[in-house]
Amino acid sequence: MASKKYLSNGTRIQYTITRKIIPGKKLYYSCSKAEEAIYDAWIAKLEATLDLGVIPPEIKEKFDGKHHEPGGTDTFGWLLRSYRKAAEDQNIKDDDLDRLDKVAEEYGGTKLTVMNTSEWSTNFISQLKRQKNLSEATVVHYIGALRRCLDFAVRNGKLSSVSLRFEKRGFGTYTPADIDWLLANGKEVKDSKPRSRRPTVNEWTEILRVASGEKPKNRQRSLELEFQAAFECILKIAPETAMRLSEIHTLRLAQVNFEKRVIHLPKTKNGSERFVPMNSLVVALLTEYLEHVKNGTRGMTGFSHVNDLLFPFYPGDLDSREDSQKRCAATTNLLSHRYASLFDAAGCGDLRFHDLRHEAVSRLFERTNLGETEIQKITGHLSKEGLARYLNLRAEYLVEMIEGAAGMK
Repeated sequence: MASKKYLSNGTRIQYTITRKIIPGKKLYYSCSKAEEAIYDAWIAKLEATLDLGVIPPEIKEKFDGKHHEPGGTDTFGWLLRSYRKAAEDQNIKDDDLDRLDKVAEEYGGTKLTVMNTSEWSTNFISQLKRQKNLSEATVVHYIGALRRCLDFAVRNGKLSSVSLRFEKRGFGTYTPADIDWLLANGKEVKDSKPRSRRPTVNEWTEILRVASGEKPKNRQRSLELEFQAAFECILKIAPETAMRLSEIHTLRLAQVNFEKRVIHLPKTKNGSERFVPMNSLVVALLTEYLEHVKNGTRGMTGFSHVNDLLFPFYPGDLDSREDSQKRCAATTNLLSHRYASLFDAAGCGDLRFHDLRHEAVSRLFERTNLGETEIQKITGHLSKEGLARYLNLRAEYLVEMIEGAAGMK
């Protein structure tokens, strides 16, 4: 059944129809409150036809760009469908499409000329902060995704420029007016500071001890860890490679080149490929893990690299790209919760798996002579500002650097 959302204080209604047989999987329609009864009946009839496996001619025409729904081929819903079709050829990020789908739920029927105004841009950014209560970083991600989508409209002659490109730097920051509004409406003021949590040496030792199967302190028994060798291996290589959890658990054997000591990530979160160098510890950890798989030891009985997958958690080949994305997100979420349970059992319940990516970035600065550009190539950050958010140097390292500089006189 179509989802139905009331917008603009109830004066407009947004309908979203989701069916696998629809190109792009979704249809968006909007109408005024006065037209609600008419649209309810028409949407119900359309859904009944789609449920029979039939796409009405007017719907086919709409995807061919010949049909003018409310707003026609100059609505955001139409643009997103075209943008999605071009996703594979233009290396569009999956995260961008996910965010744009959420924007389309509310603005799918909105004309591009309306969205491409400074007034709409200002109101939309305000909505992300106030109604949606998103963090500064997430607001920036949403606007970035929308900018890139509207750039596509410019390239295809639907717009001459993109108004969102003219927003001042720092638009995602919560202003005093935003904060006052949130407090007045009983909402939380998001902390936009980057995380700086790194496990201490003692914490990391305890985490590895508990992950190995030993009993946590102040607990009666050890944790039950499915596919223990895989669970441990992912944990140990994360702070050595700066790879995201989703990048690790979806690895296939063909991506790991032991001879060249490189892991190839063909498409990452930002849409580009990445080559991750393996140090001697990562090579040793993966080699040891593959031996456990071969011998069926440390919980690896029954796993045999189905679909060429290195680890046993992600199902691999699925029917569609959308299904793969959903299962990847579900697997990442499941593993994140399992590692959170491990960290809690080890006495550091405030630690997250993604903090290990921060740890890896910091280690690359502290333990190697690589420069920012080389480290960006490894981590996949598109800017030095983005990289800096992941950098949390320990005070003792800075002391050593100062002492080293003093000794160079």
